[in-house]
Amino acid sequence: MLLLARHADLSYSVNGMVKEPAARCAQKPKSEPKPDPLTLVLKIGEDRKILLNREEAGTLDDTEPLTIRLRNLFAERERQLAFKEGMETRTDLPPAERIEKSIYVSAHPSLKADEVNRLVDEIKGAGANPVIVLTEKEFEEKFGWLEIRPSPSAPARRTISGTFRGGLLHAGVLNGMAISLPKPPYPAIAISAHVSGSVRVSVLIDENGNVISATAVSGHPSLRAAAVEAARGARFGPTLHGGKPVKVSGILVYNFVGK
Repeated sequence: MLLLARHADLSYSVNGMVKEPAARCAQKPKSEPKPDPLTLVLKIGEDRKILLNREEAGTLDDTEPLTIRLRNLFAERERQLAFKEGMETRTDLPPAERIEKSIYVSAHPSLKADEVNRLVDEIKGAGANPVIVLTEKEFEEKFGWLEIRPSPSAPARRTISGTFRGGLLHAGVLNGMAISLPKPPYPAIAISAHVSGSVRVSVLIDENGNVISATAVSGHPSLRAAAVEAARGARFGPTLHGGKPVKVSGILVYNFVGK
């Protein structure tokens, strides 16, 4: 939980406060401005994972863990009266408007702007205000001491390999190579009919790692549409051939296990 988490080089209070490590603070001039200790810091990596003050909080494809955490955090701050700096005496405003709910956001430059904008809207919907979007350089200058990094337990992503011909890399099954692989929902019609099994989807991936074509080539008809839709949302890193990004064709396999 964010509210009670502690790390060796970064600590949090009961109100989700960010505290700069003492050793690093000692190295900085006293006159250097520091972020408000209640401000939340959100980083979206190339792997589409969301880190909130260094803790994993979902992905761009599954933002529910983040929004639930934010709502709970802001509710706790309202109970604790964790006001913004300078708002302690503003009794002319309702307490809820005086609570610190600022979030600084930075996204990897490879991510699409519309995806980041949708996330910002969801963050605002969870109660954050204001939401400040920074470039990677601005984020590093302001919060570089946070040393935000992916969880060391994250599995390594394998490199895509295959046969290159006709300007296209022909690979095999790609499930283990994806940066992001959304799970398809189990269609209600398939559940009611007790249908299960695997669906193989042929995909074409562009030079940036986006799926630009997806077609089911096997599997029960009632499962195919869900698998194809999930495949279209998969994301891969750029694949190089001869030092240049190339398109890739391959297969994604989705297993629907009946209950």
